[in-house]
Amino acid sequence: MAEFRDRLRGMGVVPPMSNSSDAEGWRLCLVELCRIYLGSDASDAAGSEQLSLAAKESLPGDLQLAALLAKAEVQRQRNFELRRELDFAARREALLQTIASQDPVIGMRSLEDFVRVLERVRDGCEQATAAIAGGLPPERIQVSSETDLADLLSTLQASREGLVANAQ
Repeated sequence: MAEFRDRLRGMGVVPPMSNSSDAEGWRLCLVELCRIYLGSDASDAAGSEQLSLAAKESLPGDLQLAALLAKAEVQRQRNFELRRELDFAARREALLQTIASQDPVIGMRSLEDFVRVLERVRDGCEQATAAIAGGLPPERIQVSSETDLADLLSTLQASREGLVANAQ
């Protein structure tokens, strides 16, 4: 019981001094907990008037219980949605790791290698776009020897065909 009282004090609620005989004290404690839990804001004047009115004529227990149950249901639904999203992300990650582990090219290269290759491809595309926009014919566009992507592209094409065949 002492731990419960400490938790109430930690939330800013003063519990009644007697253990169980002070029904009015516990009712006021419950009203205050409901106010905190349901997010009533006593900072504005109207809110403070409503709060003082609620302290004098507190809401019936069944209404407070219904409000708490409704809030709990909303939290359960949110929890369910988040759990479902997490499960989907975990399954997707496992699938991608399985596919990546089956491809020997991905196993031989690091993520940094792929990033460098993709950056070179992007830079080459930007240069080609600028050159074509500038009026150079495509034959005059210079291609660096560093951007030899034939092996990577053929492997990616074979992987793509394998995935398409597996999907059918």
